[in-house]
Amino acid sequence: MPPATGQDLVALEKSIAEGFMGSHPITVARDGDSEYRVIDGRTFFAVCRKLGVEPAFVEFAGTEAEAVDFIWRENGARRHLTKSALAILRSAAQPELSAGELAEAAGVSTRTATKARRAAKSPKAVKAAKEGGPVDKRMNPSEFDADDAGISSADRPRNDRDAKVARARANADTAKPD
Repeated sequence: MPPATGQDLVALEKSIAEGFMGSHPITVARDGDSEYRVIDGRTFFAVCRKLGVEPAFVEFAGTEAEAVDFIWRENGARRHLTKSALAILRSAAQPELSAGELAEAAGVSTRTATKARRAAKSPKAVKAAKEGGPVDKRMNPSEFDADDAGISSADRPRNDRDAKVARARANADTAKPD
């Protein structure tokens, strides 16, 4: 998950400096017998340390899999990510998830999860998802692949129909006459 930046970070620093500690504490999980790791509230914790403020902590009492789901759910809502962006980011972070598992975890259709899995292979798609860009309109991984390959937008198919027509023309040009 991308950390808070820009205006969000400035607003967080201001609210902590003014004494507002937020609606929920920093969530930690036990990492061994005596060590803890922050699983939610990493930026909040960093700002508190910077300002010399002691935050409140709560220990997560679930399994590792439940902790992962908790992290994605909390951060997705807080960052105002679309479900498609969340699916791309989760697929990039957990490529072992099948389309069905990703669909269930991200709350999207299997079709959207399949597109998100393909888009997650492109650094540009992942960057767009992190930045809250127009991911839903750019779920077609061929756009990202074309961008990555340096193909101009004029040469790129505009939609699936255009791509099919281009393939049919290419096949017709290479077909041998009888």
